[in-house]
Amino acid sequence: MNTKELRDYTINISNNGIGDTARKAAQSVFKKADKTNEDNLIITSAIAKKAFIDAFDLEYERLFLMAELEENKNTILKRV
Repeated sequence: MNTKELRDYTINISNNGIGDTARKAAQSVFKKADKTNEDNLIITSAIAKKAFIDAFDLEYERLFLMAELEENKNTILKRV
């Protein structure tokens, strides 16, 4: 994948809801964060980013496994 294709792919992913979801998550976390000092905001941000990425990874892995399972099922059915 060349640089232009990678950039276009990144923009396409962002335009398909990820940007909105991330923005809403950040706004929600920030609204509830302890704003008494900058350290609290930085720590909250790091925890929230980790949770967001973990949730994304888990769901993506689940979808990947389901697709793989479906493919294997179809392969088995073709052999029968």
